[in-house]
Amino acid sequence: MVINASCAIHRLRTKPAYVQRLVKSTSKVDEVQSGQQPLTTNRSLAMIKDCHLAWDQLRKLRRYLNGPVIPSERALRKQQSCLLKDNLKGEMINLVFRSSKADGVDGFQIREVPFVYVKDLGAMILDYLDRHDKNNNLTWHNGVIPNDEVWIKVGGDKGGNSFKMDFQIANIRHPNSLQNTVVFACFEANDSTSNLQRALLPIFEQVSALTSLKWRKRSLRVFCFGDYELLNKMYGICGCNARYCCIYCLGSKQAWQQPLEQRGWFPERTLTNIKEHHQLFIQDGARQVRAKDISFSVVNSPMIEVETDHVVLPSLHISLGVFKKLYDLFERDCHNLDVELFQLRVKAQDCEENNNFEDQIAAEIKRQEKIHTQLQIKRYQLETAEEELPLYVLQNDINEIDAAFKDMACNVFKLRDEIQELEHDAGTLQLQYATGPVTSSLDKVLNNFKVQRQAYHGKAFVGNHVNRCCKPDVINALTRAPQEALEKGFTDDIPLGKQEKLRHQAGRIGANYKDILFKFADVHAAINHTRAVTTAEINRIDLSIRELLRTYHHIFPKENITPKLHLLEDHAVSQLGKFGVGFGLLNEQGGELIHSEFNRIARVVQGMKGDLQKLTAIMKRHHTSTTPEICKNMGKKSSDNEQ
Repeated sequence: MVINASCAIHRLRTKPAYVQRLVKSTSKVDEVQSGQQPLTTNRSLAMIKDCHLAWDQLRKLRRYLNGPVIPSERALRKQQSCLLKDNLKGEMINLVFRSSKADGVDGFQIREVPFVYVKDLGAMILDYLDRHDKNNNLTWHNGVIPNDEVWIKVGGDKGGNSFKMDFQIANIRHPNSLQNTVVFACFEANDSTSNLQRALLPIFEQVSALTSLKWRKRSLRVFCFGDYELLNKMYGICGCNARYCCIYCLGSKQAWQQPLEQRGWFPERTLTNIKEHHQLFIQDGARQVRAKDISFSVVNSPMIEVETDHVVLPSLHISLGVFKKLYDLFERDCHNLDVELFQLRVKAQDCEENNNFEDQIAAEIKRQEKIHTQLQIKRYQLETAEEELPLYVLQNDINEIDAAFKDMACNVFKLRDEIQELEHDAGTLQLQYATGPVTSSLDKVLNNFKVQRQAYHGKAFVGNHVNRCCKPDVINALTRAPQEALEKGFTDDIPLGKQEKLRHQAGRIGANYKDILFKFADVHAAINHTRAVTTAEINRIDLSIRELLRTYHHIFPKENITPKLHLLEDHAVSQLGKFGVGFGLLNEQGGELIHSEFNRIARVVQGMKGDLQKLTAIMKRHHTSTTPEICKNMGKKSSDNEQ
């Protein structure tokens, strides 16, 4: 039955919000009711993904639309099965968790958790290549990828309560997109070495076998990506803080501290010598405390047979880590300025204004007054007690004192200790870290540029924020902030000589960090892109990295070279030269984005019973949304729909 558009609109407004959103996104109400062509199964599955619909919601939507606009659920499920090709398997496995419960053993316990994975990874990748080729999605990025090769990225990451292994086909226009990130193994536990070995060794064997496959006479070239901690576990190194924690070379953390020009290059770490070093570790008795002396910190055999020169530098984590390191040092120096200003203000005892810094000054003055009062009382009590004791009692050890005087002597000794502690407290001024006006001004600048640090992750930054913070206007605003905030914190009670000294310190801090942040921004922009790089560009990047490290050593002579700075200094240029393209094409960015997508799908299937059933449903929906046929139908108008 046909009804007019105004009635349809009125009726639509009384329906649930997701129904209104879906009807508006698929077609106009009057077109729906006037006999518009029904959606295809692929188009409907794309709509389910795009609008995060559960099957129950789809049934309700079909009833509201009053027509054959959406195919039947049976047809949709049949099409989904055809797309997935029965290549998923789920099971419950026993994995290790930390535990403080009584039934735990040495702080650990074993729990049964769901594990869903692809049965034949090689067949799945070849099938995806066929489909992408049919839809004209493949590209060789203007010669970056050799014409006789297909590049496949394989990696993993822990996000939320689950660990996910995924692959990406680099021969796609947007290789790091969510639609090109396909999870092929997922379990709900942390990514400890024992859990990876328990769950993923058969999966890693399939990954290793990819290098022997061919697609239409083209070789598959496999790259590994992931955060630095995961890469260490996969290649058998005992940890990110080990003496020899680099998976690319055999340089020690102590040797990193010298500039590259002075120490030269370190020997390479390869699959072959990792296996040899693991044998040395086993022959020595497998004692982890001796791994740094025996096996270059190798404690396990490599889990995956991909050579280390095909492990892509985690450039996203490097940029995040190096920028956070520089920002933390900047914040520390600004806090030191706050402390000096705080001390001057407390001595001047000026607490007229009412803000957080002023409140802390007032609280510190009250604390000092309270300590002074307590000291007077304690000293008077001590003088009184000492007068009542014989001289010899005060000159002997407490164990040699007669019982009659022991209690009195204990009181004297206790008073002396308390007075000593109070005198120590009186000599220290307390200011909570990063709460002063100078340090707080940095956060205000970040907020002005819509950069919000992650409060529950050590105040870390995310990738987009680092990109924004590398803009010249942000760097200029950040490095001007200390001087501007300091001027506002001065009062007339502070001597002019002290003010000038603080101004000089603030100016020096701003100039130093402006210099090093601009140099970091140059390096960040030069390596994190998907363009081909020429020999001339690689030489410029090499000079930029060396200049950044030279400035770092000059400004922070007592600061260590972190593992991420080492990767940047020793291995970034060599990988750029080897691959001939920026790290944006091969790095771990896509693997980091997949967690939010899984969380969205999990909210759709949360009503299901059983953890394994839920995880299997999540994986099915995810795989359906990554097939080229469904991706082709996402976000398009109905007129663009293909049968």
